[in-house]
Amino acid sequence: MGYSDGYLLGVLFQEALLLAALGYVPGFLIAIALYQVTYAATLLPIAMTLTRAMTVFIITIVMCTFSGAVAMRKLQSADPADVF
Repeated sequence: MGYSDGYLLGVLFQEALLLAALGYVPGFLIAIALYQVTYAATLLPIAMTLTRAMTVFIITIVMCTFSGAVAMRKLQSADPADVF
């Protein structure tokens, strides 16, 4: 109550980007470790490429933004009297 939809949308997308970045970092580090374990166990020439890492990061941002948009849609349709 009291905030415009544009303001709430901006805050929501900022949080989506922050969560995407914070979630990507530990996932990326775990993936690097798993790549090394897999390489050591199988001797297959696999590695985390920059293209693959950037693609996953972009997909992570898109998913978080889409999730935020769905939440915003639900927030816009909510009746303020029902919230409290």
